[in-house]
Amino acid sequence: MREIKFRAWDKDLQNMKSARELKDLLIADPICASVIDDFVLEQFTGLLDKNGKEVFEGDVVERDLHGNRSIAVVVWVGDLASFMWQTPENCREGFTGGNADFFNTKTIKSNIGWKVIGNIHQHPELLK
Repeated sequence: MREIKFRAWDKDLQNMKSARELKDLLIADPICASVIDDFVLEQFTGLLDKNGKEVFEGDVVERDLHGNRSIAVVVWVGDLASFMWQTPENCREGFTGGNADFFNTKTIKSNIGWKVIGNIHQHPELLK
């Protein structure tokens, strides 16, 4: 069974908070629960990249397959109840199913495995 973890992007302060920091904020000031819309919650996939880094939805990942560099974003697709990777151009259009694939232990831990290079909030330039 995978560990359930979240992180939260603070839209106002433009920084990432751990689930613990968000919880502490809400406990310290329950009224601030009304500003929960100021955060983007992202779930841990339960997977580690090829360097052992935790992979969360919203992460930008890359792989180099025989000299061809691929960039993708980890997304949660509720209709399929799955984490998937998706090319940046499809992320801008919303999930379409095109140029996407399941993000699982087989794809991430293979010798052509993905590695986390940033996230969509702190490194949007990676998607261009």
